[in-house]
Amino acid sequence: NDDDDDDESKVSLYVTLKNENLYNVYAMETMAYTMRSRNAAAFEQLSIGLFAAPDADSSTFLRNAAGTRAKVEPIFSETSWETFAERLEKMTRNFVLPPMQLEGEKEPYHPPIALIYETVARFQPQKRDARRKPSDELLAFCTSRVKRLSPVDVGYKYGVRGTFAGVDPREPDVIRAKEYALRFVVLETENGYAFALASYAPDMNEAHSVVKSSLTWAQKPANFSSGTRFEVARALVNTIAAVNCSSSSNNSSRKRLSEMIFLDP
Repeated sequence: NDDDDDDESKVSLYVTLKNENLYNVYAMETMAYTMRSRNAAAFEQLSIGLFAAPDADSSTFLRNAAGTRAKVEPIFSETSWETFAERLEKMTRNFVLPPMQLEGEKEPYHPPIALIYETVARFQPQKRDARRKPSDELLAFCTSRVKRLSPVDVGYKYGVRGTFAGVDPREPDVIRAKEYALRFVVLETENGYAFALASYAPDMNEAHSVVKSSLTWAQKPANFSSGTRFEVARALVNTIAAVNCSSSSNNSSRKRLSEMIFLDP
């Protein structure tokens, strides 16, 4: 809400595409989308591909951001695997999330859950006795603990990652599950581990989506002679449009930002 200054104090984590040759472009785009000039200090690059910034409108701003993979709301973070695992164990022990009460429905609804493990950057222990948890072991531990948060008959009903593979997308139960699924996220960063809840992620099925493979984006481009890449051009145009629009103190000008997002520069 552009009229609510309190929103500037709400900080979310933005996970972007992390190709080392491109992340500076995406950093500029993320900053332009989420900050106002008087609040520039609130934007912080935590690692390649991970930024802390003021809360932004997910339905408009982030949908067309070239580099955004997800926006997550942090639950807790720790600077070592041991303390992170201990905290996750305590949080999920003997606790089940309460059901939702959906409008127009008499029965309470337990949404399915999903768990996404994202290595933003490999953890680099700062203490001699600290260690990095191997990815397979980390995922196995977190998967079993997060599953406790949901009733036994729900849990990872549509896959641990919530891919909804092998189901009819037209079924009412599936449509509802996609809308209300709780997607928990474990972020591994250079400085530690974070547990969060995803509040936005782009639809991978949209025609303009560029996030087809995290592996592809983790690698460096092999060819630099084919002209400006579409994703880079879009991020740069988005940055210029956002900066020009947000520089005005007029609220109506800031709201016009949604009309200035270019899908095809």
